[in-house]
Amino acid sequence: MANDRRKQTGQQLLLRFQEGTNLRDRLEQIARANGRSTTAEVLLRLERSLKDDDAVPDFTVDFRLQALEADVAAIKKKLGM
Repeated sequence: MANDRRKQTGQQLLLRFQEGTNLRDRLEQIARANGRSTTAEVLLRLERSLKDDDAVPDFTVDFRLQALEADVAAIKKKLGM
């Protein structure tokens, strides 16, 4: 049947692509080349990206502030302050 589709579960997210970019087309081409749906390709890439973020130290505002404070201290020391 034409309307016979798998029941889809999970939360849905509306995603808009900025006009003038070809990001959606690129994702569709890559998904086809990998034998996946565009949704499956996007989810796989998001999961990989988040996993990569977990592997890298957390560059939070506190971490950046500490680095800046160390830079300021080093500059003050050089200036004799």
